[in-house]
Amino acid sequence: MNARRARTNAPEFVYWVVQEEGNQKMRKLMLLAALAAGSAMAAEWSGYIIDEACSGKKEMLGNVTCAQNCIKRGSPAVLVTDDGTVHKIADQDKVKSFAGKKVTITGEESDGAIKVASIK
Repeated sequence: MNARRARTNAPEFVYWVVQEEGNQKMRKLMLLAALAAGSAMAAEWSGYIIDEACSGKKEMLGNVTCAQNCIKRGSPAVLVTDDGTVHKIADQDKVKSFAGKKVTITGEESDGAIKVASIK
């Protein structure tokens, strides 16, 4: 459509404005979809799998016996990074055998917890 013609003919101009607003909405939706897809991308975290009760005690990092015992008694396993950041883990069964050990987890963070894709 010719922009000059749209300005001189009221019905076509109205159509042109509505069409442009629709294009803006479509661009916004596409941007939101791209951002949502980007936030769901896999990430990597490195740190120690320990029990949540001891996660604030730096001296407990690497204490395999304590982590295994506390996790067996029901304390949730978490990942504690070297800088002390504590990450909750959604897939408890996937990390229990790594209790007390330093690991690298690949996965996605969703709802405040890491969903584990792989662990090594």
